[in-house]
Amino acid sequence: MKKISAYIFSGAVFLLSAVLPLEAAEVFGGAILKKSSPDKILVTFPAVQGWPQLRIAIPPQKWGKGKVSFQARVIEPLDSALPGGICVLSEHPRNRIAARYIHKELHGKTPVTLEFAHKSGSAPGFLVIAAKNPTAPITLEISKIDVGKAAAPSTIQFSKQKLEPIKPLIFKGKPFFPLGAFDSTPIDASGKLGMIDPDFLAAGGNITEFGGLHLESAHDFATHGQPAIFAALEKISSDPAFADVALVIETGIEFFMRPATAAEKKHGISFVPLAEAERAAALKRYTTEVKRLAKYENIIGYTVDEPENCLHPWYSWACKDEWNAKRDLGLCGIMEEIFLPMQQIIHTHHPNAKTMPILAWWTTYKPAGNIYDVVIANEYPRRGKPDIEFASDLFIVNYDAGMAAAAARANGKTAIYMPPCFDNCPGNYRYLTIREQLYVMFAPLTRGCMGLHLWRLQRASDFHRKTVVYPAMKEVHKLKDFLLGEWCDELVISDHDTASADYLKSFAERSPMFEKVSSGKLIRVENPVPDVSYCLRKHPDGRYCLIAVNNRREPLEVQFRLAVDRLPETMIDSINASDRINVSGASVFTVKFEPFGVHAYIW
Repeated sequence: MKKISAYIFSGAVFLLSAVLPLEAAEVFGGAILKKSSPDKILVTFPAVQGWPQLRIAIPPQKWGKGKVSFQARVIEPLDSALPGGICVLSEHPRNRIAARYIHKELHGKTPVTLEFAHKSGSAPGFLVIAAKNPTAPITLEISKIDVGKAAAPSTIQFSKQKLEPIKPLIFKGKPFFPLGAFDSTPIDASGKLGMIDPDFLAAGGNITEFGGLHLESAHDFATHGQPAIFAALEKISSDPAFADVALVIETGIEFFMRPATAAEKKHGISFVPLAEAERAAALKRYTTEVKRLAKYENIIGYTVDEPENCLHPWYSWACKDEWNAKRDLGLCGIMEEIFLPMQQIIHTHHPNAKTMPILAWWTTYKPAGNIYDVVIANEYPRRGKPDIEFASDLFIVNYDAGMAAAAARANGKTAIYMPPCFDNCPGNYRYLTIREQLYVMFAPLTRGCMGLHLWRLQRASDFHRKTVVYPAMKEVHKLKDFLLGEWCDELVISDHDTASADYLKSFAERSPMFEKVSSGKLIRVENPVPDVSYCLRKHPDGRYCLIAVNNRREPLEVQFRLAVDRLPETMIDSINASDRINVSGASVFTVKFEPFGVHAYIW
């Protein structure tokens, strides 16, 4: 396929006009195209078996009561009948104009105006001029293409820049889309390392926490520390259920903090960073344990849980002036001081593993980029008033995921997201319905997050797992090859790409999810959550998937425009197969969303 260019990639406002821009032309089957003047093109159909053809894209518009017309003039041959039939028709779909052969109507050098009546139905995607089995070259000059009544100007602009894809994780040498949970044991085996819920695996689960490195002083050293970890690793080494499951090892707090003294506790402090000598000893022990773990290929990385919330009570008291001056950036400096040596140990002695902390504050995602290879961001929406479906501020997940993805891209790192999946957790947290669960899992994907790591199955009842968590996981799992595919986000736009609701524009300074840390004041953010967010991914086999979510608690009707190389006749929603949009090859289509609705259209 050879193109001059395509009008649908223009950065200017795309005003639909009855007279088509000739820049919308492309050729197939060996045809040769060149521009002879701003409003004319020459197309040569060489002597070939088949149908060399010129295609000109038709903008979406009202159709059925007008006509298509254009001027054609023969350039060669001038002294004989045309050596092949010339046919004019529509494509995508084919039966939208009164198609016919025109070679007998063309008369040497004289331009001929040709007309073709519309047929009922939606507008076709292309006007096609094709030669049938030409036995010698035929060159035509085409101009003044008019497809009939012009549609109203579009309000959608194509001015998107191509995003740099966020890198996927690598597991056992291959790109990997993590879909799992903080824990994955069966209901009757909570906390037992080396066991995995078969329903978790059936839902596509492929990543889980697997205990933590601890010092002997930790209360759970025997049950979740090294004795349990290494015993379980040996146990699962021959268990096929774990063959494709990535394991994440937590770093216990005692490797970088000690319990507060009675005097320190009076200031609301639970832990204090280790002194220099204690820290050196802890790092030496950490090195030993990482070396031991390096031989287990299922270990994908090491995490630490919400280090900001561990360090902030001490930092804001012991370093009060610095905290007041530097705030969250100062805390990131403390985290670098503590965790960079640990990261170096991991990179040196377990090079196939990643550092992947669970960061709690969206203010730290970008400035703390030096301490992670993968940032795991988490946010658990609170209950709404009343506590009913869609009353909760679910869109906070979208904002949080967008901040994490932007930080990962800026730092050249990777981001995965940790949405809630519980129905038994202390605090004012919303227990999600299946529709809400789908939203908090798909919204981060539309922002570029490259995996999901739910929190936490140990706090999800058997009923909640089977009716909410696992069904939602299965919907994501079906799309994993798309999610690891080519990023094509710049080829889709909508008329709801900005925030029109005030609640999408203002968020707290931080969202620590920890009562001892202030959320700060409500601020008008630089990057509000758009009404809809979406991503377009291309499967290795050429299919596309458009994942889109409504970030509003009200229903929406959204117009999308595509600029892909292959427009669909029908798009089928992977989540709800009965939801089909017949677009008939048009690049503009409308989608209806329920509150916080999710669609994943494949074609």
